[in-house]
Amino acid sequence: MRKRLKRFLSLFMILSMIISNFSLVFANTNGNNNSENQIKRDNVLLLDTSGSMGGTPLKAMKTAAIKFCDEILKSDDDNRVALILWNSSLRSYDFTSDIEELKSIINGCAANGGTDTGAALEAAKNLLDSKGREDAIRNIVLCTDGLPEHGGSTTEGPYTSADSTYYGHANLAYNVAKEIHKDSYIYTLGFFHALSGAKKTFGVRFLRDLQNGGYYEVVDPNELEFTFGDIAEQIQRNVKLKGEFYYPSGDYYDYDGCGGGSFIYCSGNCYGDFLF
Repeated sequence: MRKRLKRFLSLFMILSMIISNFSLVFANTNGNNNSENQIKRDNVLLLDTSGSMGGTPLKAMKTAAIKFCDEILKSDDDNRVALILWNSSLRSYDFTSDIEELKSIINGCAANGGTDTGAALEAAKNLLDSKGREDAIRNIVLCTDGLPEHGGSTTEGPYTSADSTYYGHANLAYNVAKEIHKDSYIYTLGFFHALSGAKKTFGVRFLRDLQNGGYYEVVDPNELEFTFGDIAEQIQRNVKLKGEFYYPSGDYYDYDGCGGGSFIYCSGNCYGDFLF
């Protein structure tokens, strides 16, 4: 009887150890999978600090940009943010996950100079190419309140002098954007508080042409914080683009070559979104 009891207790202890070790291995495996399944994103925030942004617009943009960074970095995924403050010149800041560092940079920017959109996009592309992670989703968020009026220009592109005095600068920026589209998303935010008529019409067309992630239009500075929050939310939902979507004409988007995705249509300040 005692031998049977000892055998039973020995067997029980062995089974308990096996179960305990199995549970530990299972827990560690789950932890590793969670880490491996994290989505990596490298995000470049392009903030227009040209002279026309002075006063209330700049103050509102600072608040909105900080909210954007905070929303992106508090995600469960592996996100980083780089900043480029641009006008007729630019200042570039490397990728970081330090929200306090980003706040300090954003709060320290001032408004002056003109608008060189092509150089800003080129700087974002170079930053992603040199410092971006190979396995990360690449996002660029371009915020501007005016037309491209400084920097390089070219006649090669979709725009002519009939479209705008600044068509050459716009063509250059467009060509850079098309290169970026090969492996990155561009979100554009048009803050057209100082534009009207033909200039605003071209500004809207230009920013819609630059994007392949979404176009947003803001008129009231007080709406900037909401819009940046909306873009941050969209970025968190997106995964790698499996096809192409583009802005053909009118107030709608279309898509091509996409399988298994959902396409969201909205009127007015609309955007396309693929959820896989």
